[in-house]
Amino acid sequence: MKKFIPIVFFLWCAHFTNAQQMKRVSGISMYVTAGPNYFLNNFKEFRRRVNTVDYNFSCRVMWEPAYRMSIGLKTGYYKIYTVSLTGARANANFDLTAIPIQLFVKTKISTHFYAFYGMGPSVCLNTMQASNGEAIHASFTSFADMSTGFGYSKSINKKLSLGGEFEYFHSSKSAENILSLEFVAGWRL
Repeated sequence: MKKFIPIVFFLWCAHFTNAQQMKRVSGISMYVTAGPNYFLNNFKEFRRRVNTVDYNFSCRVMWEPAYRMSIGLKTGYYKIYTVSLTGARANANFDLTAIPIQLFVKTKISTHFYAFYGMGPSVCLNTMQASNGEAIHASFTSFADMSTGFGYSKSINKKLSLGGEFEYFHSSKSAENILSLEFVAGWRL
């Protein structure tokens, strides 16, 4: 009987420790953003021919522990500017697009508001298309591009969140800057 009591006590404790499952305090989330951007025009020539409003979209995967800071990777497609030139002999269109690959850090300011910062290289694609069908494609890498801003996010359910972000993006090699207002959808994996 004396051996039976410790065995029952051990089984009873094991039952209650198994019943108290730890809730998940960290996880991986995926965010998709899309929206218009505004190019801060720094052209001296053809200043009036620059289309300063374009679009961008991005995707980021974040590790979000139970603390205020989260970290992840971001990539996207930023249409920085387009220029349309018309002349007596020919027409041409120029554009610059950036595809960033950034280390991304986000910190919660309050329950729904957050600030973020990302830094890393971007592949920049420069295209010139003439009206006669000829095209020139060039690419270069900008190694120290950055993005920063703040956002608002509201949870719809345990997995889905929706919100918006205001972002500033700087391409270091071409010295181009854009401001964007983006719609954000997040999914907790």
